[in-house]
Amino acid sequence: MSTSITFGTASVDKDWNKDGNWCIGVPTIGVANTLDVVIPSGNYPIIYAGAVSGYVKTIVLENNTTLNVRENSLWITHYLKLNGVIDLVGESQLVQKRYGVYDSNPPYYFITTQLSESTFDSASTGSIEIDQQGTGNSFRYNYWSSPVNSNFGAKKYSIGAVLKDGTDSNNIKNITFGAPYAFADGAETSPIKLSTYWMYKLENSKGYAAWAHVGNTGEVLVGQGYTMKGSNTSAAEQNYTFVGKPNNGDITLTEIGAGNDYLVGNPYPSAISAAQFLMDNKNSIDGAIYLWEQYGGDTHNLADYQGGYASRNLIAGTPASSAIPSGVSNLGLSVKGDPGPFISVGQAFFVVGDADGGNIQFNNWQRVFIKESQLDTNGNPISVFMKSSNTKAKTENTGGADLRPKFRIGFDAPKISHRQILLGIDERATNAVDWGFDAEIYEVFADDMYWMLDGKKYVIQGTNAMGLNSEVPLGIQLSKTGMVTVKIDALENVDDDTSVYLKDKLTGKSFNMKDKPVQLNLTAGKYVDRFAITFKTQKLVAEDVKAEVLVPTVAQPIIEGIHVFMNNTINELQIKNNSDDEILSIELYNYLGQTVKTWNSNFKIRTISLPISTATGVYLVQINTKTGSEVQKVVVE
Repeated sequence: MSTSITFGTASVDKDWNKDGNWCIGVPTIGVANTLDVVIPSGNYPIIYAGAVSGYVKTIVLENNTTLNVRENSLWITHYLKLNGVIDLVGESQLVQKRYGVYDSNPPYYFITTQLSESTFDSASTGSIEIDQQGTGNSFRYNYWSSPVNSNFGAKKYSIGAVLKDGTDSNNIKNITFGAPYAFADGAETSPIKLSTYWMYKLENSKGYAAWAHVGNTGEVLVGQGYTMKGSNTSAAEQNYTFVGKPNNGDITLTEIGAGNDYLVGNPYPSAISAAQFLMDNKNSIDGAIYLWEQYGGDTHNLADYQGGYASRNLIAGTPASSAIPSGVSNLGLSVKGDPGPFISVGQAFFVVGDADGGNIQFNNWQRVFIKESQLDTNGNPISVFMKSSNTKAKTENTGGADLRPKFRIGFDAPKISHRQILLGIDERATNAVDWGFDAEIYEVFADDMYWMLDGKKYVIQGTNAMGLNSEVPLGIQLSKTGMVTVKIDALENVDDDTSVYLKDKLTGKSFNMKDKPVQLNLTAGKYVDRFAITFKTQKLVAEDVKAEVLVPTVAQPIIEGIHVFMNNTINELQIKNNSDDEILSIELYNYLGQTVKTWNSNFKIRTISLPISTATGVYLVQINTKTGSEVQKVVVE
């Protein structure tokens, strides 16, 4: 049986967490499920920063009331009627959901199910106010999603109806919108200016031409994302305030087609779990999310944008990378780094449809109260809004510990700022393609590096511990002949006695990457099966740490044998025989088992080059020797 509790009947002050301000004491998490809270007209309670969050079963804010939440949260498990205002200051959030239990291990999704929704009374006449900061640079994009709507029943909104100038959060103003592309490039004004020219959405489609202009008056569905460039402020960041009805409950976008892109976004006035979102959409999308970050290029010329897509799946995240535009010699790196396990308020992101597509689902079960200033046990942000700077003060470590080993491998070349790819160890993953644990690279540049898995390019690969006993194929492509660098960006939860090597199958050499970065002088082209990452989990010997970092064949059994490499630059199948066995013949098969080509002579040399002219695809190379035969896979491009 519920008990009604009223604020202000014997008021001491405005503090939510003082017993004297309530008729029977402060509602707390232990009794919240049995308390119906009423905020009568003329009352203005405050949930202060650093205090206990507000927890209620139901809450009714009558007319002429404001609940001010300062760097804190309000949890509602059953019902909200809002005829007043909930002012969510700073990083404050509103969470409408039952309590649940997370998986004890990252990547943070629930192992219980929600039995019923916390509802919002659609007849409510009030609103919430919630802040988020975007870039202050009028030349650079953020990708946004609104946590509120202006018409509860319609599940849609226009940008101009919900987005306000929050430069002074105590004096919210209407934004001045203008159509020309350079409308917001001028001097600072109050209220701020925004150019509607750059406001677009991408809905279940593919390709640059599919972007649809919405401006400040066009229709955007709740759960969709939109693009918007910064304002005419002189500050690094611009504070915006969303004003409207809080989005709540099940939100469905119909639908995403196979292989199509959809710009969606966190639709709630709270953070959401990226892993829970992925798991709830396992039958519709490809198991990863992609977040745009623009960190360079003060121009409206598309070719000169300096930014790219960060990636996140059930393993972890990788930072954005960018192609280097012509004429740019000093391109910066990602400011925000790899996205954490939680998606911030207002953050939009891309998803890609799986083989048969389907609906995209958001629900209250995905919601959490996580600030962008919160850090995990390694000191990394666990919720990131992808903008070009971050002025939020970091707080103590409050995220869970992710103890899974991770290998972050970096790549530098003349036409790319920096690419980081990630190999993560999770016993739920395999050496094959695993939904949620392997993320395809969203945008491949002329100079780039990636994991090669089943003939496709990946930025994140998951495997289990057994995967460290095998070679992990690495792809590299280069637009012009020159020098590239492959290095270890970071090792997380990796034993000190585990060494990481870059293996060159053509030359038979392996390079110890823990000693120093590896520099290679490569001919322009694509190398999809020449290089691999390998591991040794034993104490280093003196020979491993020579200044030249080259590990001889006698010290590295993994480089012995016969190695096959498809050099797509010159259309040659190249074979390096590092064994004592004699090759008798070589056969090339397609995946249907049909013979494409057979060679029977000129094999008494260490390096064999065989010209190939055939269709692109995956092929099998069978090498027959005096002692037997072996089959290796190559990719022809």
